[in-house]
Parts: sequence; structure tokens; C-alpha cells
Amino acid sequence: AAADAAAASAGAAAPELKVPGDVERAKKLIHTVATGEAPLMRAARLALARADEKLLLEAALAVLFDGDAKVRIAAVRILGSLGDESALRPLIFSGARDKDAGVRREALLAAASFGHDDTAVPYSKAVGSKNLRLAANAAEALALLGDERSAGYIVKRLRSHGSSTRNVVSFLNQVSYVRDY
Repeated sequence: AAADAAAASAGAAAPELKVPGDVERAKKLIHTVATGEAPLMRAARLALARADEKLLLEAALAVLFDGDAKVRIAAVRILGSLGDESALRPLIFSGARDKDAGVRREALLAAASFGHDDTAVPYSKAVGSKNLRLAANAAEALALLGDERSAGYIVKRLRSHGSSTRNVVSFLNQVSYVRDY
């Protein structure tokens, strides 16, 4: 009986972190990671690290459009670390349309971390949008990506407007030789 009491008191001193078993609990843990106090944030991170990836994916997607920018940034970072292809489209959407510049930046970096060559294409298309805020956000995203192939697509898109003659953009390196006579 004394051994059971000692084990119970030791267990009470250091509570075991439980793995989140449902989406609502995982969403609360993501909120805690983003906005909680340091000891709570650490405990929440540890609990999320042991969570099932599908559960974590669902919870992060659910809080991706939360009202608090810190929570959205935490969700974007989680989605980027998971690397699940189903998160790519929402990340690109957040990278272009989120009202907070920090969230847009993190979403863009998370989407780029997937390693797709065509990550810049949706942003290149958005530059031609009539929504000026979206076009400006897309231009910022392209600048951050630094993909020089998108410049050609943008010039073609802005100049041709779909019905006029097509424009061709090419990047050439020319070497010339000068002869001494």
C-alpha cells in the first residue's frame, strides 16, 4: 500500500502528457502552442509531436482560417512540416489571400518546402487579378520565391490579355568573341 501511495504521489508530481485523440483537442493544443505561456506551449508541442499525422493535418487545416494570426502561423508551420499534398492548395490560398503578411510569408515558405517546381504558377496567375490586394500579395510572393521562370509567365500574361498576339520571353546567355586584326 505504501508503494502504491508513493507511485501515486510521483504520478501526481509529473502528469503524463496525453496524445490528442480528437480534432477539437488538437485544435486547442495548436491554439496553446501559438498563444500560451512558455511551459504550456512546451507541453502542447510535446503532445502534438506524438499526435497522429491525419489528426494533426485535420486540426491544422481547421485552424488555418482562425481569427488570430499567431494561430494561423502555427497551423501553417505544422502543415509545412507534415508535407501532406492535401495541404498544398490551402497553403497556396493562404499565401495569396491572408490579411496578415506574416501568415502569407509562412504559408508561401511552407508551400515551397513541398519541392514542386510549379509553386509559382498560381501566384503568377494571381498577379493578373482585378483584385488589387490579391495582385499585390501575389507579386510579393513571387519576389519571395525568387523563381525567375515566373517573370516570363507574368510578362506573357500581362501583355497578351488572352486575345492579342502571343508574346515570347526567353532568357539567353550570349557569348561573343572579338578578334584582333
